[in-house]
Amino acid sequence: MKYLPIIAITAAMAFACLPGRPVLAHAAMGLGVDVPLSSTISSDKDNYASLSNGQLTAEFAVQEKKDGLHMELKLTNPTKNPFVIDHRCGQSYDFFLLDKKGTVLYRWSDKMAFTQALTQTEIPADASVTYTADIPAKEYRAYKEKALLARASITDTSYVLSLKVPHRTHEDSSPVTFHGGISIGSGSYHDW
Repeated sequence: MKYLPIIAITAAMAFACLPGRPVLAHAAMGLGVDVPLSSTISSDKDNYASLSNGQLTAEFAVQEKKDGLHMELKLTNPTKNPFVIDHRCGQSYDFFLLDKKGTVLYRWSDKMAFTQALTQTEIPADASVTYTADIPAKEYRAYKEKALLARASITDTSYVLSLKVPHRTHEDSSPVTFHGGISIGSGSYHDW
């Protein structure tokens, strides 16, 4: 496996899902490496970003393939206790494609129905959950030229990760560059 050094910047982050939850913050800056999330994300052409607040680590990777665009969000609980995220409905995550103006071109949750009951995502101690979305090639062609950013969010939290959409070329031998961003919110529901 080829490791590529990148500069990883974790911004101060508030993680207040619902009233009564403690606000957790962590700020750090250092060098990082590209480490694939799983066997589905293994190409040197992947874009990758991560953030951690000490109780939860979120990793986001985007990969353009011949059969479309693959997005993967992995949440890891490195603690010895379960980590619980409260949701106002059955939706626990979402994926988006945005153009250069920030307009949503694609939303994974469009045309889906979710239970309208309060729900929870529980991540056991020392465990992970992974969410994925695949945009088939035929559908992705409609967004490909305009799509600039891919975004993953954990519903009802301030966890939002953004990456530049990778564009695959047949003869691309240029070095891989990573473009990531962290959007810090107030903990309220984001309707992107």
